[in-house]
Amino acid sequence: MYMIEMSRCKRVILALISGLLVSASFPFYLAGFSAPDMGWIAWFALVPLFVAIRGLAPRKVFLLTFVAAFVWYGTSVFWVGNAMYVFGGLSLSISSLITLLLVLVVTLHISLAPAIAAFISQRWRGEPILLLPLVWVAMELFRNYFPCGGFPWSTMAMSQWKYLPLIQIADIVGAYGVIFLVVFINASIAEAIFFLCKKNVSHPLFKLSISILIIAGVLSYGYFRMGRIDSISESSEIYPIALIQGNISQDEKWDSGKAQKNLDAYRQEAAKLLHGQVQLIVWPEASFPWYLKGDSKELPPSNFGIPEGFIGKAPFTLFGAILSEENDIYRNSAVLVDSGGKVESVYHKVHMVPFGEYVPYEKLFFFLRRIALPTGNFIPGEDIHPMSAGGVRFTPLICYEDIFPELARSSTLQGGEFIANITNNAWFGRTAAPFQHLALSIFRAVENRRYMLRSTNTGVSAVVDPVGRVLVRSELFEPATIVSSLKRMDLISSYTKNGDWFALGCALYTLIGMFFGLAAKYRRG
Repeated sequence: MYMIEMSRCKRVILALISGLLVSASFPFYLAGFSAPDMGWIAWFALVPLFVAIRGLAPRKVFLLTFVAAFVWYGTSVFWVGNAMYVFGGLSLSISSLITLLLVLVVTLHISLAPAIAAFISQRWRGEPILLLPLVWVAMELFRNYFPCGGFPWSTMAMSQWKYLPLIQIADIVGAYGVIFLVVFINASIAEAIFFLCKKNVSHPLFKLSISILIIAGVLSYGYFRMGRIDSISESSEIYPIALIQGNISQDEKWDSGKAQKNLDAYRQEAAKLLHGQVQLIVWPEASFPWYLKGDSKELPPSNFGIPEGFIGKAPFTLFGAILSEENDIYRNSAVLVDSGGKVESVYHKVHMVPFGEYVPYEKLFFFLRRIALPTGNFIPGEDIHPMSAGGVRFTPLICYEDIFPELARSSTLQGGEFIANITNNAWFGRTAAPFQHLALSIFRAVENRRYMLRSTNTGVSAVVDPVGRVLVRSELFEPATIVSSLKRMDLISSYTKNGDWFALGCALYTLIGMFFGLAAKYRRG
């Protein structure tokens, strides 16, 4: 394994540069300033790192990658600490500590990928140009589940959310395929640099040709699928919908003295929609300002802006509420009611937010309960399932559940014709978090070929079509009512059918490579 001779300091600088470049490729917004899209940077952002680590021992590879990953995660998810400090009631030190722990854990996942690839390459066999993206995807799959149910944020795929032809492969290989592609191209460029530096890189022109052919194939597939899905959508049944963004500040959201005022803000907007063709109105997460009893079967229609004369004629309403049950059990739920206030269906959030809705590993680390957010300890739902509004089935997702691909996929397989995500991004203030959240949700629409509705309390609310176009969206921290329509889709994509087979294959290859690598190590003594 050949490497470019350079000092330790230069290698660290290259790692830092990669970390900053990756972070720059993500959506950026802070205090009203929005940076232009720079997702294209991701295609070479990892090159300095890959040049720096080439030929080094796995331990050194891990340390340099840790530097890069710590920079990009620390700069892209700093808003976690802001949410806990400003709105969660935690001290600056505790919120900073929790954020640091989160960044460290996520950094460890990514840092292990090049280190494992180096180990396999040196102890067994394999080309870095393939090993790096294969193992990278394997670790991203691991990050999707561990720890605390996973936190698949700030992935390399997130940077590509606006490059629609490139991300259409997600309907076969999921967002993991996009991650593989970006890392693969970075590794290819690094290989080209080694060749130019006259290092003994085997078959450089062949490798470069393969990279170009892969990009060309991905783009060709993307344009073809976009045209095909658009053609299918044209003949699909139209379903009018509306999203209401109340813009209730986090300070006021649970203020009992302002509960009626907050409810009225939604009721008044909903009442304006009664004379139109809208069939479903979607309110954000926890938009109902009081606790609901878990056994509630009916609610006053006036709660949703429906006067008596419109009962039976008004749209269905999907809203977020906190349900209370016996023994101090609370659930973060999505509730669907008809025009008469009858509760048609209830979905309880399955994937809880650590330290926001529950304390992870509470029995083992009982002292963590002291630093939990004051929102309480919620109980998760048992499964994800579609709701039905007048015979139209859709997938309800609450908060950041839309960043976990298996949830949207599972409900789509059960007959969900579109995806409705209700969330509250007021926690994160004027940061990039709402825009990053939107970017991640795009992939659920493409993977499953479904329209995605996003109703948020303070933005960004949006309607996304099955190829990832943002058809309409709200501004951040502004009240908004979005009236739009979607197409009912019954197409089942390859990804929806087969799930994360590609990522699992990468994980299997990684495990096999580690096994034979360890075997080779012990044989040599």
